[in-house]
This record gives sequence, C-alpha cells and structure tokens, in this order.
Amino acid sequence: MKNYIIILFLSAFVLFACSESEEYKPKKSKGIPAAFQERSVDVSGLKKKDTDLIEVLYKEILDKDPGLQQLEKEITQLNDHKDDSLKNFASYDKNNIDYYSIYEQHLSNIKDSVLKKSMKILLDSSTLRYKKKIAAQRAVYDSANTRYNMLADLHWLLKLSKTLEVMERYQDNNIPDTLTLNNSINQLNNTIDRTDSLVKLRDIKQPR
Repeated sequence: MKNYIIILFLSAFVLFACSESEEYKPKKSKGIPAAFQERSVDVSGLKKKDTDLIEVLYKEILDKDPGLQQLEKEITQLNDHKDDSLKNFASYDKNNIDYYSIYEQHLSNIKDSVLKKSMKILLDSSTLRYKKKIAAQRAVYDSANTRYNMLADLHWLLKLSKTLEVMERYQDNNIPDTLTLNNSINQLNNTIDRTDSLVKLRDIKQPR
C-alpha cells in the first residue's frame, strides 16, 4: 500500500510537469533588469538573504548613464576627502577638550578649598575664552558636517528614486498571468483527492 501511494505521487507530478509544458506558454518578458535575470527564488523560504538589490539595480543604471557616473565620481571624491577637511579642527578641538578634562581631574585632588576655588575660576575663564576663540571655526565645522550628512541622505534618495523607476517598469512589462498557478491548483486538488481516497484514514480504527 505504501509503495503504491509513492508511485501514485510520482506519476501525478510527472503528468503535472507534462501538462505544464503543453498548456502554459508564458508571455515574452520585456526589459528585465540583469539583476533579476541572475537572481533565483527559493519559495521554501530557506535560502539566505541576497545582496542589496537596491545597490545591484543602481549599479546597472549607473553603467548606462554617463551623467550619473560623473556625479558618483564627485560624490566619491568628496567623501574620500571628508576626513582631510574636518580632521584638522576635530583634532585641535579634541586636544583642548582633553586638556581641560584632565585639568579638572587634577583640580579635584587639591585639598585646600581656597586654592581649588581660585584654580576653578581660572579654568572656567580659560574654557570660556577658548569657546569664543573657536566660535567661527566651529560654526564652519558643524556646517560642513551637516552638509556631508545631507549629501549622504540625498545620495540614498537618488538610488531609491532611480531604482523605483526601474522596478515599476519591470512590474508593468512582466506581470505574470494566473494560468500556471491555476493549473498547479487543479493538479494539486486532483492529486490530493485521489490520494485521500486511497489512504482512507477515516476507516482506520483508533486503538483503545
């Protein structure tokens, strides 16, 4: 009985495969991005996550657009020089902040409260003068940081908008019909009904 059911399943799937090749002829695909042509789908859900599809699609767009290539070159150059343009002030500021922090740590160890208070006044005064000295430089530094962050955001928005256009064209030109799925459902229903009629679980007596 068990072997007969196995043979029945194999036969049903062979018939299903044959009927698929004879009855269903998918329409010719149009404008499928190379990223999708090289991509396989695992309907079981067990396959590991693919690489970033946005990046893959954007690279494909980039290869065909000289203007976009020039923009990417400029963005890359700016990002490569980001550390050079910001590092000088960041290092200078960190040295001063570190000094004042260590100064305050040592000041806390002084036992004489009068001397400690006097030195704390000197520290506060020097810190205030330093902040005034670098006010213009800090404003430029903060502005540059803000602009770099804005560029990073806009760069991603560019990738998203460009790839969205490609995706919507792909959706319009390659939407599948339901014929093959309906054929699958019909074959599955027939096989399930035939298998169920042979198993006859309802006739098996349950142990007491």
